[in-house]
Amino acid sequence: MLRDSGYRLAADAVLSEEAKAMLALPLPAVHRRFEPMPLQTVMGLMIGPAFHLIQDPVHRLIAFERCVDISSPNVTGGAQ
Repeated sequence: MLRDSGYRLAADAVLSEEAKAMLALPLPAVHRRFEPMPLQTVMGLMIGPAFHLIQDPVHRLIAFERCVDISSPNVTGGAQ
């Protein structure tokens, strides 16, 4: 997904174990083809509400942070 975007995934050292586990999962078939849309939107759709997308535009890095509590109805997650 990031190949032609100019961005790269942050180093494993900064990714949480939960983020590494999420990235190790196979990509669902429904997420294999997207119509043209902003990278942040596509990444938000792929990671779902359990993670926040962390974007570093200076270093052009992408990372993910687990939402505090996705079971709470007052907390929203996903891309902003």
